[in-house]
Order: sequence, then C-alpha cells, then structure tokens
Amino acid sequence: MTQPKRQPSLRAEQTFASLPALKAESTHIVDANGQIVTLRGTNIGGWLLQECWMSPAGDATLSRHDQFSVTAFASAADALPQTVNSQGIGAHPSSIKTRAQRWTSGQPQASGQWITLDMGLARTFNQVTVDAGDWAQDSPHGLIVRISDDGHGWRDVGWVGSETGIHVLRLPHLTTRYVQVMLTHPRAGQWWSIADIRLTVSDEFHTRTRLTDRFGAAQAQALLEVYRDNWFTSADFDRLADIGFNCLRLPIDWQLIMDEGGTLRPTGAAFARLDWFVDQAAARGLYVILDLHGLPGGANPWHSSGIAGSNAFWRDPECQSRTETVWRAIARRYRGNPTVAAYDLINEPLVTMGGGESVTEVVYKFEVTDRLYRAVREEDPDHMIMVAVFPDWEHALPPAQFGWTNVVYQTHHYNFAAQDHHDGMRAFIHHEIARMDHFRTQWGMPVYAGEFWFAN
Repeated sequence: MTQPKRQPSLRAEQTFASLPALKAESTHIVDANGQIVTLRGTNIGGWLLQECWMSPAGDATLSRHDQFSVTAFASAADALPQTVNSQGIGAHPSSIKTRAQRWTSGQPQASGQWITLDMGLARTFNQVTVDAGDWAQDSPHGLIVRISDDGHGWRDVGWVGSETGIHVLRLPHLTTRYVQVMLTHPRAGQWWSIADIRLTVSDEFHTRTRLTDRFGAAQAQALLEVYRDNWFTSADFDRLADIGFNCLRLPIDWQLIMDEGGTLRPTGAAFARLDWFVDQAAARGLYVILDLHGLPGGANPWHSSGIAGSNAFWRDPECQSRTETVWRAIARRYRGNPTVAAYDLINEPLVTMGGGESVTEVVYKFEVTDRLYRAVREEDPDHMIMVAVFPDWEHALPPAQFGWTNVVYQTHHYNFAAQDHHDGMRAFIHHEIARMDHFRTQWGMPVYAGEFWFAN
C-alpha cells in the first residue's frame, strides 16, 4: 500500500518562544504578560480517536459467542417459540454475513411474528441490520426493533421499512442483552426469511478490533495511518486560523501512547502525530489542549470514551495505573512547551453506566482525578490542567478541596430535547452561562466550554 506523504514536522524550525505561556490566575486565563486570554476554538474529533458521529470509519459487527442464542415465534398457533439454528442467521463468530443460509418462518408472513437474539450478556450497539440475503423476496415491508434487559419487559426502540431486502435501523448507543425484531408490515403471500441479523457499534475499540480481525495488526495500523494522513492535514490548520480561532482541543486515545499490553510505545512512534500537530499549531499562533478522550477501559459508557458499554476504568486498578503512566509520558514530553495550553485529564467522566452519581461516587471520581493531577504535576509543574464538570456542576467538587492550583474547569453543553425549539435552546444557553459564572466566582477558577451543540 502506498501511503501519502505526510507534511514534514516543523519542530526543527519552530521555537518554544513563539507563543506566550498560559496559566490560570483566579477566575481568568492569563498569558506571561498578565493579559487575559479568551480561548476560542474547536475540537479535532474523529482523527486520533473514532467517534461515530464525526468519523467515516464505519461500524464494527459485534462478535458472536457460545452464549449467543436465537428463538423465533412465527405463528400465534404455535404453543412455544422455536429454537433457531444459529447458523441460519450468519452466526459464525468470524462471519459478517452468511447469505447462503437462512432462518424462515415456514409459513406466510403475518404481523406479530418475531425473532429474538439473546446475547448471553449485555452488549452495546448502535445499529441493527436485518438482511434477507438471497431471499429478498421474503423480506417484509416493515419491522420494529425491541430490546429487553431480562427477556420479559420489552420496549420499542425504532421502526424501519425497506423494499431492498435489507432493513437498517440506526440508534443511539444502547446496552442490553435481548434484541427482538418483530414483523409489522407483512409482504403478502411470502414466507419471512432472514439470512443475518447484525448488531454493530462505532467506537475506537471496535474499529481497531474489526480491522485487526480482517487484516492483521500490522495492516490494521497501516490503514489507520493512511486515514490519519488524509483526514486532517496542514491545510486544515490554515482554515482554522483564518476563521479566527486561537485554540484547538485535540481528542486522543490512550493507545496512541501505549500498546494494548500496557507498554509505552517508543517515543518517536508515540508522539509523532502529537508533535506534528503541536508544531503546526504553533506556526499559526494556535494553542493546543491535549485531551485524553479515550482511557483504558473507558471512563464513561459511551463511544466517546473509546469503547462503548465498558466503563471499566473506574473498576480496574490496572486501567487507572495505565492512565497515570500515559499522562506522565505526555507531561514529560511537553513540559516547557507554551503551545500546549492545558492537559485535559478525563473526557466526560461518569462512574455509573449512564445514571446519576451518588455523593460517594462523585467523591471517588475526584479522588481518582486527583491522582492523575498529582502525577502530571510531578512531571510538569507549570501547565494548566483541565478538570471536567460532568454531567453537571452537581457532579463536581471545588479545586480547593484537593489543593489544586493552575486548573481550569471544563463544561460540556448539550440539550437534545430542545434542539428544535429556539426559545427552549435560548433559555438553556442563558441558564448554562449563568451557572458557569456562578461556580467560576464561588470556586475561584476559570471555566472553559469545551463542547456544546445548540442545533437551531
């Protein structure tokens, strides 16, 4: 495979004196001259860590395993659901799809027929594909997808119609054990046939796993490098500088710095991309926030943590130890480099699997954050450190409680319920700004809005 030539590093030409160093002083960010600096910029997401909504990497199919089972109910006249031969729905662990085999109802389609997948344990996915394979004429006009945690209480998550033989339902990331596909709009006179049901997920971990399974580790890494060479280039820095930004937040995954087994990569390989990015930014007068977006095991249950449905970082001491090692390596590398505005310790930390956190869980979250803060400070006493306020201020603690200095608290602002309502979104914005100002004043640190999406 011929790889495009990446832009050469500017490190030999660039000096650390190109930008004034920043620090957090009381409730503001200031430069070396004591001038207040307002950081304005964007996130460079989907480049060094895959997120489904901003990356073209696509979906990875969840692997099947021995506990995976399928049942079907084709007729109200049947006394019990039928156990399905899993090979009839492309269930071989390494297969994407088995078009030459099928499950079939053996009778005409009727509303209410269903087929259920029991994955044996809760899995996370964001797309369901029902494929009739070579039996497209046996595909119904419409299906509904339902999920259940226990196989008894079901809830509908979406309806999908198709005339092609392939029904594809895109979803928010869901974590559950049982998935049921129910026929709602039958095709008259045809049996119902299914060659494959695929559950897929978009995140860094599953993308890497899928590429490795198909091409091997070396070729998978080569494909990722080709993608990275082309998805973000030096020309993008010019565009961002022309817009008037002065700061870029760079989400990265821990596996950029450390291999899967927990060993730090050689310095040249680990930091080639980051060095290039920092130098390109410096040449255009842009600060960089280094954002550890994906932590070992995942620090929240969503794709944005690098692995959807895991959240093992909070339970596994090894994951926490690896994260500390990664941050020490980053801090050693960029100590004294003023282009790096701040180290963003944990993106969107959440101890639970999506629910609210107890007071005890919030304290634990900040104790772990304090461990990372102190590890960074041992390597680099000067750079600003960013601490996440997530999901909201009630899930945060003041920096004085831990003796932190030179810190900036970072907020993320999303209100999907009001995305189509101008007045509701406007009220949301005013409310969030007021809370930012309140806690900034009460707790005595600057606040940076690291992510927001206001739709209409």
